[in-house]
Amino acid sequence: MSRVEQIADNILVLSDVVPIDGRVSWLAPGAKGFEPFNEYLVLSEDNALLFETGVAAHGPSLVQSLKEILGSRRLAIYPSRIELDSIGNLGRILEEIPNTIVGCANPIEPTRLAHLRDWTTPRAPFTRFLVGSTLAEIGFPQLTVVDPVIRTLGTSWLWHEHAKVLFSADFFCNDMLTTEDQSVIRRSGDALIAPEGLRFSILQKFDWLELANKENLLPAWDNLFSRISPDVLAPVHGRVQFGAKLVAGVLEDYRKALFFFPDSAAASPPALAKATSVDKY
Repeated sequence: MSRVEQIADNILVLSDVVPIDGRVSWLAPGAKGFEPFNEYLVLSEDNALLFETGVAAHGPSLVQSLKEILGSRRLAIYPSRIELDSIGNLGRILEEIPNTIVGCANPIEPTRLAHLRDWTTPRAPFTRFLVGSTLAEIGFPQLTVVDPVIRTLGTSWLWHEHAKVLFSADFFCNDMLTTEDQSVIRRSGDALIAPEGLRFSILQKFDWLELANKENLLPAWDNLFSRISPDVLAPVHGRVQFGAKLVAGVLEDYRKALFFFPDSAAASPPALAKATSVDKY
């Protein structure tokens, strides 16, 4: 089974943990420890919402965990993107958990990119959401679709306004586990990131940021986090960041890494690594 931990009332993180051994391209070369692959389950009396479906390798453990948690609830799936760590188990879940429905804000309907064991395309009721809308149509009015500042492939985030949880898909993913059995939820202490530094780790996936005009991105970032003030950052990889004070510090460190790095540091990865090398956020 996937590891299950509680973030807040009726909000769970389901994780499978893998050792960092150089095979994952989105991690910085100096990354160490263990990487959690996370999915999130928001529960109500009659419904459950799964944010992300994870990679196919973790399908059996994820489905087993879902079956034990769901009971009689109807499952809805919200993939943030059309990447395989978001939709990798979509077909499997639709095949094994009856009456599941799907919704997302991506221009491409995710079920068109999934397949069942007989290689047919799964059929499921689908709802497309717009940025700024809630998920009331599928039973979750407390969840709002957020347009990320940093993204690829039509990514969307979800904001749980009551619990103040930001489900941030493939961003805020740079904090790893020191040991395999460590809690996926970081409530205190230092983050574990690659020794090259936070900005270098971010650029492993979002390499376009190296050429981006930060004068355009910074106002968008500040506008977003003036409208929402998360107590929890819930990414698809890495540790969940928990607590208003801790999250405020994480947001500020990401802001500095993205927008206020020394100009000379952008010249090359070695210079960047030297300029931003940190052991914690």
